[in-house]
Amino acid sequence: MNPGSGDVDTWPIEQQTELFALLGGTDEVRKHSGVELTDSFLMIPNKSMSGILFPTETDFRSCQVCHRAACPSRSAPFDKKLWEMMQHD
Repeated sequence: MNPGSGDVDTWPIEQQTELFALLGGTDEVRKHSGVELTDSFLMIPNKSMSGILFPTETDFRSCQVCHRAACPSRSAPFDKKLWEMMQHD
């Protein structure tokens, strides 16, 4: 999962700041990886990715809880049951 993927409420892109903080802050991330976080929470270089990779017993992709059908990066179909389950947690 990564901030900004899926619907807005799944993991808001503004939480990039908190994710970078877990890695030592924006200066440390830039120093060690060359990735910079902009004021709008996007990363430079442009195709950089951040997130958390975790093992599951079933396949999970953020796309499964995203309503944006025309997304060029979609890697899995929307799963209405999964999305509804997440809304109740």
